Amino acid sequence: MKTRIITIIATLIAALSPLNAEQPAPKKQPVGVPADATLFNGKWYRVYLEPCNWERARQRCASLSGQLAVVPDMPTWAFLQPTTKGLALWLGATDEQTEGLWKWVDGTPVTINAWHKHQPDNRGGAQNHLMVASSWLDDRNKGDKAVGFICEWKDK
Repeated sequence: MKTRIITIIATLIAALSPLNAEQPAPKKQPVGVPADATLFNGKWYRVYLEPCNWERARQRCASLSGQLAVVPDMPTWAFLQPTTKGLALWLGATDEQTEGLWKWVDGTPVTINAWHKHQPDNRGGAQNHLMVASSWLDDRNKGDKAVGFICEWKDK
């Protein structure tokens, strides 16, 4: 009898639990966003393992109706960092127009600091594009180190 009462109580608790409440359907990607993109904070992200220079990565994201990933805050960086898996990937920031003034491809200033120690250093006077491995560094547009890039799409 005691076991039956405990079972009934446990069943009632489970049935009334918010975890068992009807959950909204998983969010579907808007048209044009790849099926394997991941949603975070209103944007979809996907890593492309395609060695290229920064400009080609920017063009490739645009051809997919997206843009190179913008990292406006630390929660976004905390989300993206594990997806890089330590690979050299392009992100969407440059100081090409004004040396030392880093801006994202959407025109907003880079306001967070996830730079590797002593970076950006503009070594050789030509490192104007943001690359990430485990942290950020500036690099040339040559693409000889990058194995890919991260694109983003707005949740429409």
